[in-house]
Amino acid sequence: MCILTNTGYPHDDYFKEYRKLGGTKDRVHYDKMVDVFVFHTNDIYIHGDTTKYKSRDEALDACQKELQISNNELGRLFNSIDNVTSYT
Repeated sequence: MCILTNTGYPHDDYFKEYRKLGGTKDRVHYDKMVDVFVFHTNDIYIHGDTTKYKSRDEALDACQKELQISNNELGRLFNSIDNVTSYT
């Protein structure tokens, strides 16, 4: 599943921010995490659409469950995007 084209701006900057925040995944793994993150959160975060999830927390929980990552890693993933291009 590839929702995004994960090269160039802003994706290169997302990855740099992720590493700056302490992330340890390589670029390929990180890009896959971003795809999953966007799949689960885009509708509710960007459009306010509650069709898939009733809340942002539900969307984040689903993302975290699919990726099998810690709360800290989920925070790094979110902030790596939000710090560069304000996700919300």
